[in-house]
Amino acid sequence: MRTSTKKHLVAFPAAVILTAVLASLCSTQFVLAELTALGIEISVSARIAMCFEDLGILRSLLPAVAACWLVGFPVAHALEARIGGNRNAWFAAAGGAALVGELLIMQAVLGVTAIAGARSLPGLLCQGVAGALGGYLFARMTRVPRPEEDLDA
Repeated sequence: MRTSTKKHLVAFPAAVILTAVLASLCSTQFVLAELTALGIEISVSARIAMCFEDLGILRSLLPAVAACWLVGFPVAHALEARIGGNRNAWFAAAGGAALVGELLIMQAVLGVTAIAGARSLPGLLCQGVAGALGGYLFARMTRVPRPEEDLDA
């Protein structure tokens, strides 16, 4: 198996897991903020417990992130190859845009917000940041050193 293939087989699941966990944690905090705005007091220990409970969404969130990136990452690769520029930025943008796009499409087609914390614009943007961080991680983990880089230095 080629080294680049091995990198992708490790990087893709790692980036998907990072994004799904961050997206879940962000969603939890946005939902708790909405409850707090209604005057409901939530202790720090309850917040932490809810974060762990909400990780149950990973069963559906992990495949959803992977699916949208199977579209977004090839686009990022093609744009980076055709236009050039910063590979990390292309994949970060693709990771965030693909996740936000998927959530918006699900809202439009199914009439449901798949992630409760993404009901507001700030919550949706937070999901995009989670996707961007995962895309950035993927780009960094699959980076191919340029020939002029001294790998022994």
